[in-house]
Amino acid sequence: MRVLLDSNLLLLWIVGGADRNFIESNKRLKAYGADDFELLNERIKGATKLVVTPYILAEVSNLLDLKPTSAKRPLAVQFKRVACADSTVEIHQNSCGVTHSAHFQRLGLSDCAIAELAPDIVVFTADLDLYTHLCGLGRQDNTVNFNHLRDSV
Repeated sequence: MRVLLDSNLLLLWIVGGADRNFIESNKRLKAYGADDFELLNERIKGATKLVVTPYILAEVSNLLDLKPTSAKRPLAVQFKRVACADSTVEIHQNSCGVTHSAHFQRLGLSDCAIAELAPDIVVFTADLDLYTHLCGLGRQDNTVNFNHLRDSV
């Protein structure tokens, strides 16, 4: 199984992977807690590959705000660990091509790029617009709304 985490969930996974205690103090992760990290980790543990795009990685890097401080070092290390792992596959797409999507204005560059990926990639998202768009493309079997997972626990 190949999985893709949207930017917010990849951020959660990286921050929680560095130190679960960092989740509560991260201003970008106010909607999440350590239990959410554990749930996400449990749901993707059988994945053979983590699929990312440069757009997702750039968003996560910006959200991590990796200014050189000792407090940020574990986050930078974990980001590198995930980005450079043998099990991580980075798929490059031409930005100009992605912006030609009829849904670009509504979804933005990163989510449109996700929608253009192979339909056999399991996408985990907490973004309702992306979730409904992927389901509308007939990909409901390979799209997981993380909020639904949270509600069912």
